[in-house]
Amino acid sequence: MSTQPKAGEMLVGAYHKFLGECDFVTYQKTSLEQDIQTEVDVVGVNLHGEQEIYACEVVTHLGGMGYGSYQENRDRLERKFKRAEKLVTTEYDTAGTYTFQLWSLNTPKGLVTPLSELADEFEDDTGYELELVMNDDYAERIQGLRELASSKNAQTNDLAFRFLQIFEYLS
Repeated sequence: MSTQPKAGEMLVGAYHKFLGECDFVTYQKTSLEQDIQTEVDVVGVNLHGEQEIYACEVVTHLGGMGYGSYQENRDRLERKFKRAEKLVTTEYDTAGTYTFQLWSLNTPKGLVTPLSELADEFEDDTGYELELVMNDDYAERIQGLRELASSKNAQTNDLAFRFLQIFEYLS
């Protein structure tokens, strides 16, 4: 069953399409394997050169992460990325590189260090980067997408980018 991607997922997908140079983006990717029960919010695929996969967990909670305590947030994300790693390396097994990303609009300061430690542990355990796109970095990347949207008039098949084009035109 397919559901509509959430707003934050659509923004991250648009970023990967228009600024990350991905050839295609899929949303809410679920496993074809019965034993892997997981979902990856956004998967971007760059086919130029060696195939690059970007697997993104997107947390667009305006009030913070919202999964409980800092430890509960960290543990939940650790489980998600372990399952995501299994899913994307199985489903996209011919890729040359894999990058995992956490996109979080509002990460509390007290959670930044535990998540940085999680990213280091993830890379040590899997050999794959876990890039943290949080707070100011998140805002800067979306601002770059807004700037691009303001310079383009042509309609695209990307709803989030089209909304940005309209909002930038109106401002």
